[in-house]
Amino acid sequence: MPTPRCRPYSPSTRISVRVLGEHLQVARRKRRMSAHGLAERLGASRSTIHRMESGDTRVAIGLYFEACFILGIPLWEDNNQARDVLSKQLRETLALLPGAPRTSIDGDQDGL
Repeated sequence: MPTPRCRPYSPSTRISVRVLGEHLQVARRKRRMSAHGLAERLGASRSTIHRMESGDTRVAIGLYFEACFILGIPLWEDNNQARDVLSKQLRETLALLPGAPRTSIDGDQDGL
């Protein structure tokens, strides 16, 4: 069986995920919630919670987001209306952008 490839993330990404994991751990402990309790609410294992709290980039982003929701950690905007306005603006911008970058014959994007 081939070994899974580990994607090399930038230092900034690794630090950000680690900080998010620390934030999760602090919020969980402040609420006196066990790792097992959070795992049950997430539908994940206790080891996954520990991986998240240590900033493991291989854990699905949806689990991080759901854990933030459960623990009351705001992501982006606390205000759902502001989040919905941002979402609408981003969809409108995406509608104006080309679908995929053009690639020239020699493989350069946009002929650069």
